[in-house]
Amino acid sequence: MPEKKFQRVVVETLLEICDELKSLNQQGDIEDEGEQIRQLPLRTLEEAQRMSLEISRHPSIKRLLIKQLSHLGGKDIKTCTRRILDRILHNDVQRKYNLLGGGRQGKKGFKKTAFFTVVLESVRINFPTATEDLVAASIGDHLKQAPARCGGRGTTTTPPC
Repeated sequence: MPEKKFQRVVVETLLEICDELKSLNQQGDIEDEGEQIRQLPLRTLEEAQRMSLEISRHPSIKRLLIKQLSHLGGKDIKTCTRRILDRILHNDVQRKYNLLGGGRQGKKGFKKTAFFTVVLESVRINFPTATEDLVAASIGDHLKQAPARCGGRGTTTTPPC
């Protein structure tokens, strides 16, 4: 085999190996991301903050999460939003958020998290005409009702759900 042809074969083989390595690395990333999604719903505020940061840093996690959550569906925007929120955050964590943050109880702002865009985009897959304001209102209503879902607002010590 002439030397020039040999060099071309070696280079082509190396390129194929590089492509296979890239493919394997991407599959490994997807498995790691899938593991993070299996950990839902998040049960502590710290887990939620950590996951929000991961979503911000890794667009592939965000895309995978949106794809998975959009399958939950619902009969309308409000139901779809509720189902997605309940899948992402446990009720105990939802109690610590409101839509914009602040208030008497010093709640965190859900709209400031990466979860907001995940919920919005997941809902829009099922309801393309859903506006940000409509989804935000549904999120705000659902978070507002979180304390009443387990133990009620009138109890002095609210048991975990």
